[in-house]
Amino acid sequence: MKRRAKVILIAVLLAGIAAMILGFRLYSCRESWAVSRELSVAMKTAQSVTLVEFEGKSLEVRQELVFQRVPATTKQIDALKKATGPWFAPNPSEAMACFEPHHRVEVSNADGTVLQFNICFSCDNFSLGSHFGSLPKVWIGPLRSIFTDAGMPRRSFAEYAAMGKSHPDYEQLVRKQREIEARIPAAAGEASNSESQEAIRKIRESRKYSKEMLEHMKSQAEP
Repeated sequence: MKRRAKVILIAVLLAGIAAMILGFRLYSCRESWAVSRELSVAMKTAQSVTLVEFEGKSLEVRQELVFQRVPATTKQIDALKKATGPWFAPNPSEAMACFEPHHRVEVSNADGTVLQFNICFSCDNFSLGSHFGSLPKVWIGPLRSIFTDAGMPRRSFAEYAAMGKSHPDYEQLVRKQREIEARIPAAAGEASNSESQEAIRKIRESRKYSKEMLEHMKSQAEP
């Protein structure tokens, strides 16, 4: 009888441990479930889905250089749903790395709103609305294949820097930086209230971003 009780106790303990492990693994999938659901619902009612390749320095980029915009085919949309649809897709807990996204899925709705799924294949992180984290490992290969098949393979930072410098809007970005720099002394002299101060702050932030983006492109293009 005592032996049977011990066996039952061990079985209960093992079942409890298994439940805890399963619960932890399922808990680690919560972010990918939320992202998968949001993407699936959005694509189901979307007016259009577009694959984009671009140059942008950070998540809060103010100006981008777009290299390609390709309307997703029905086959590609189905592939996107399948790629982000596995029920068991735990999100890695690695810390955020570079996050310089160059690939995006844009889901446009009839009301004019656009859902952006930004992907950095260098560090395998993503952003989607309020979601920001690491791609589930089972998503990475299929997503890369979708963009590669669309003519947007994963490229090196040097390649993107070179593409950026040859972009038709690159010189416009250079001129914009110079215009911003030229406005700062005049704006500083006219600053007499909080609105002027806020305008100067925005100009300086824009100047800083433009300078960083140009320096980034230049440094990555150098051998």
